[in-house]
Amino acid sequence: MTVTVRGINYQENLHNDMGLEFYDLSHPWGLGQPCWPYFEDVKIERLHNMAKSGVLTQRITTVMHSGTHIDAPAHVVEGTPFMDEVPLPYFFGTGVVVSIPKGKWEVITAEDLEKASP
Repeated sequence: MTVTVRGINYQENLHNDMGLEFYDLSHPWGLGQPCWPYFEDVKIERLHNMAKSGVLTQRITTVMHSGTHIDAPAHVVEGTPFMDEVPLPYFFGTGVVVSIPKGKWEVITAEDLEKASP
């Protein structure tokens, strides 16, 4: 079965013939997450707690592009799908893990990739 989003047909999240194994490559989100060098870290302020009001409520302040994320097609091409409109199987594919020792924010080059071994 397919889902049509803004004129594009996708297989459903749970019914697809891609035969993929799923691996989560995301970083944990929150205070201390990896940030772009000039972005401020996430700020989480507790407004209510269970003892005070019977609910836990927090205010989160952050930039829109924080933590592990993918930019939606609609972010750069008008009239294309937003992230919540693209079925999950289209965010996955085959891959390989390689070791490329680098310092924080050091650029990985094409030469680094050529020399890397899985």
